[in-house]
Amino acid sequence: MSATRTCQLTTKDLAILEVMLERHGHDDAFECLLRRKIRGAWVVFRDDIAPGVVTLNSRIAYRIDDGPVTPGLIVQAEGENFPGSALSLRTLRGLALLGLAEGESIEIARPAGGQERLSVTEVIFQPEAASRASARRSIASRPSVLPFRARAAPSEAVHGPSDDDEPGPAAA
Repeated sequence: MSATRTCQLTTKDLAILEVMLERHGHDDAFECLLRRKIRGAWVVFRDDIAPGVVTLNSRIAYRIDDGPVTPGLIVQAEGENFPGSALSLRTLRGLALLGLAEGESIEIARPAGGQERLSVTEVIFQPEAASRASARRSIASRPSVLPFRARAAPSEAVHGPSDDDEPGPAAA
């Protein structure tokens, strides 16, 4: 694995990769990349990951070698419910892109032999950054001063005693 920088992973993404390694059981290019990702990761909490870093469920734009920019969605598993641009962590490309920041690249083995270079051109959507932005909007929409509702003063304090307490001039 050749990258311009150590990959950055959230604690959640690291835990997923560790489980994948436990279950993989093959000594191949995928396992080698998986081990290198885990061993070389800079691990941060989800609230601390930079918004330009590829995390699980990120929508990205990336390039293979000098080819055109391609959209991608990093997903945990393969399945029919994902768009055609989905890149599973169970593939070399999906795993390779996880943890890279915008502008970073990595070289991996091609399925047919040789090497290919993957470059992240843009992180279009990152769930962690979206969650932080949503939390900030929620906090900003709250009033800065809590509303204060005074207790209603007893009517006696405002209007004097009621007719039932003191008969007044009408009783005479």
